[in-house]
Amino acid sequence: MTGSRRLLYGGLAAVGVAVPSLMVIGGAAAQAAPAPVVAVPQSGSAVLVPVPTSSPGFATASTTIKNTTQAGYFSNPGAITSFDATVVVPTLVCPTTGALENDASVQIAGGTSSSSFGAGSFIFLSCNSGVASYSAGTFVSSKTGEKTLSGTVSAGDRMVTRITLATASGITTADVKLIDETTKTSVGIKGSSPALTSSYGWDVFQGSGQSVIDFGKLHWGGALVNGGTLAATNPTKYVLATGTTSTSTVLVSTSAIGSTGKTFTNKFLASS
Repeated sequence: MTGSRRLLYGGLAAVGVAVPSLMVIGGAAAQAAPAPVVAVPQSGSAVLVPVPTSSPGFATASTTIKNTTQAGYFSNPGAITSFDATVVVPTLVCPTTGALENDASVQIAGGTSSSSFGAGSFIFLSCNSGVASYSAGTFVSSKTGEKTLSGTVSAGDRMVTRITLATASGITTADVKLIDETTKTSVGIKGSSPALTSSYGWDVFQGSGQSVIDFGKLHWGGALVNGGTLAATNPTKYVLATGTTSTSTVLVSTSAIGSTGKTFTNKFLASS
């Protein structure tokens, strides 16, 4: 897949679960998380497939949800004014044949009275006939395409994402900045929509519904929501698996949040 980036209405909807819906997890009822918008490389212009216009609420932080598209944490504090995270570009172990494409992404999304909106950053991880490559950039759903970070993105680079949302006079504006602290390069994008009635955020490894690249570990840090820690928002943990049942094989795990409330790790376990 090449070209500009498409925003997908993924998460629970991608595995056939209606959103909003009530899930029963571990014998106790818990609200399902709203489906995330995930940045996936695609041909054509940028398209946003709608996310829910109101939040059904999240499951408890102790809940781990298996799904077939992403692994990470999803935060729903009610309204987001800022969303930050840092991730270290992983070293890929590429198969000698074939092509694979995955993403690591920091995103927010929300609903308006009549539409939906998303913004964030991505690190594009690619393998082609044994050769690893990386790129990174920012996007806002109200704009066509994306802005790509100039220069070379390499394994070990420390990437910082800062997203702010501000609402005034019935308009919500997103300001997204992506900084490669290793190479001292950065890229930003802004976009607006009618005022959001709800907003959510997530830090995820995205499997794109295909085989997962062996990335070893993906280390996340500096995860802040509205200036406070990710842990303080009681986020829901997702793992990427072959299915959604208790017997489904986990392909990418998600660790518990660290003692600072701002760190966690995704770990590659299997490709498919």
